[in-house]
Amino acid sequence: MRTYLRLLGYLRPHAGLLGISFALMVLYALVDGFSIVVLIPFLQVLFGGPSAEAAGPPPENLFGRVEHFFKYDLFTFLAEPTRLGTLTNVCLIILVIYFLKAVIGYFQQFLPQIVLERALRDLRNEFFAHLHSLSFRYFQRTRAGHLLSILTNDIQLLKSAIATGVYQVTRNLLEVAVTVFILVTISWRLTLVALAILPPIAWIAVLIARKLRRVNRELLAKFGDVTSALQETIAGIRIIKAFGAEPYERARFAGDNSGYLRHIVRSKKYALLGTPLSEFLLAGAVVLILYIGGRMILTGGTLTPETFFVFLIAALKLSSPIKYLSKLNEDVQPALAGCERIFAVLDTEPEVKEAAHPVPVTGFEDAIRYEGVSFAYHSGEGPVLHGVSFTVPKG
Repeated sequence: MRTYLRLLGYLRPHAGLLGISFALMVLYALVDGFSIVVLIPFLQVLFGGPSAEAAGPPPENLFGRVEHFFKYDLFTFLAEPTRLGTLTNVCLIILVIYFLKAVIGYFQQFLPQIVLERALRDLRNEFFAHLHSLSFRYFQRTRAGHLLSILTNDIQLLKSAIATGVYQVTRNLLEVAVTVFILVTISWRLTLVALAILPPIAWIAVLIARKLRRVNRELLAKFGDVTSALQETIAGIRIIKAFGAEPYERARFAGDNSGYLRHIVRSKKYALLGTPLSEFLLAGAVVLILYIGGRMILTGGTLTPETFFVFLIAALKLSSPIKYLSKLNEDVQPALAGCERIFAVLDTEPEVKEAAHPVPVTGFEDAIRYEGVSFAYHSGEGPVLHGVSFTVPKG
């Protein structure tokens, strides 16, 4: 979680645009929910509108008032002397709602993309600038292919972590909240049945997340091996050809590539497991809703055929964000594994640091003097030079 919060810190400079995006998400969720509710007067026109006696005064509580608006007030507002006139009004309001939904939907998808690309630009610039500050020893012990893999592949993976973790999760949670409010308003008993599947789906998602984090960390390391083998071959192709080392290099690359394949298969095996399990649980919930709701109508309960039909549409619509949230790990976990590798490089301190207050040198005036200079290779065999001092005079 700490790693993810640190990643979200790159969105802070773009908070204004991000706030507008979130406001549009809320507005989109409300319009989207109303596009379901407006089906109630449409069905009432077809099957006969509610009577004034059945409507009665609106209740005092919030859910009662909203239910009264859904069942009676909305139809009364759109009603005309003839059923055909009422049908025309209902169809026009549906058209207006879906036009608003399309316009808002475009901007609430477009604006977050601007924020995302700007945040990734800032991260790439910071990563590249930090590489220039690292000591030469770091590049001796770190394969160039791994750094290229991080700068290209891992940072690109962060699109999934930010876009999915911030934008898609917020959007789907808002959609769930509005839809659940509509469901509770129509029938809180049926809503309990519809929401009974959430705990097992959440449990499945947690188990898969734990497994995916470790597998994807290994997967990115294997991808770095493949990138390194390719980079080293291209950079040293003259030496490889001069010594006839092509078979060795081909075998090394094939080995790294096979290791990458094995880890990809493992990752997909766990990532794709959540969707079929969630769909089975959703199907069970829908069957229960059909049975209990149908029984409430047949036994003369408070549920009417048109409100039950709208409840069923809303419940089925609820399945889409729930399924998306259940497969969230497929996108986020690889990105978080890449995020750890990126921050590991950014947290590496240079071994040779600039002085806090360096003395400015205006030019070569007298001599260059070395005092007590030592030098050793990274192999750890001891210093090649130790305590060397000499002076190089000008000229």
